Amino acid sequence: MTQATPSATLKDVVTAAVAAYGGDADPPKLGREWTPVSLEQIYKKDPMLAKSMTDAGFSGQVSVNLQTGEVIIADRGTQNLKNIFTDAELATREKINAQPVANAFALAGLRVAKEMLEADQISLSAVYTTGHSLGGTESQGQMVMLSGAAMRTKDQGDGLPLVPEGVKLTNVSIDAPGIDGLKVADDGSQYVSYNFSSQGDLVHLSGGKELAGTTDISLPVGPPMMATGGLLVLGAGACAIPGAGPLIGGSLMASGLRNAYEAHSSMLILSSLANTELGDTPMSQLLGAPPSFDPPAVAPRARFRP
Repeated sequence: MTQATPSATLKDVVTAAVAAYGGDADPPKLGREWTPVSLEQIYKKDPMLAKSMTDAGFSGQVSVNLQTGEVIIADRGTQNLKNIFTDAELATREKINAQPVANAFALAGLRVAKEMLEADQISLSAVYTTGHSLGGTESQGQMVMLSGAAMRTKDQGDGLPLVPEGVKLTNVSIDAPGIDGLKVADDGSQYVSYNFSSQGDLVHLSGGKELAGTTDISLPVGPPMMATGGLLVLGAGACAIPGAGPLIGGSLMASGLRNAYEAHSSMLILSSLANTELGDTPMSQLLGAPPSFDPPAVAPRARFRP
């Protein structure tokens, strides 16, 4: 089979990040060119992985393009009580317990994807890690593990690098907190990393610094920062005023929290990329200088609670 040129777009990778949540009646789906890697195949590569994922509350999906050789590893964000404990570890800048599990999932999933490609005589051409919120943080950690010659894990059997030299590595996280408690790469030359967030998102500001070399990009969509963090600060200040202060302050803080929840929606970034030049940006272009982000190119979502 003749190998096609890599064709993944930014929207494809973000779609994978949102689809990792699953559960919805009509979740977003990747195009037909993407083949899902079954969890059963992944578990065969690491017999302890299923239990480890359950214990840590981790979930992910792997998709492979059997024409171009591209692989997307997508991590689910917060969805259960165990994830909330992991979020607390991030907030206190501790090493998160789910990261080794996320790394093991990425290794096993990539091994299966490579075998699927090799069966069709297609070479691995690019690896993308992605996720929203907690999943985005875990995807940055996976990029650390996969990048750098010294950190490239030898594949099973032939002893060759799991990620060959020259294969493009790109992380696209969404609203991801920093990873202070994790080991970060000293050299970003082996990968490119982006963290996209809405203009009023607060979660990506927590947790400390991000993966070395990450480009933070705030998109002009969703509630503005004044409607999220601004209302929370004003509300906290009003609560200290005697009399009606706590009542007014509580109302302001409640509005700020509602807006912050909307600003942190995984669908917000995805819907803003639909039918835009930004969403259609080839992932291969993101390996160079960050693209220019013209606000009119992104569909703004101005609805928010004042």
